[in-house]
Amino acid sequence: MEGRDTLATQYRPLLEGATNLHSEFHYHTTVGPTFTAHETIRNLPGRETPLSQVLLYRVTDGAIDRAWLVQEE
Repeated sequence: MEGRDTLATQYRPLLEGATNLHSEFHYHTTVGPTFTAHETIRNLPGRETPLSQVLLYRVTDGAIDRAWLVQEE
């Protein structure tokens, strides 16, 4: 996946219906150029239970150039 437009196209349909979405960050840290965050998302459309996920972003020249997402099953 590349670029903001690609992200917006992928996530817009999910998030437009998320009128009561809540995200709780448990922790975040930076290691070198990599930012890591653990969050729990509640009230996702079509999902009855909260979603726990870890996100990793690599930052180069002030912009995210690579992202990884690990979600619980």
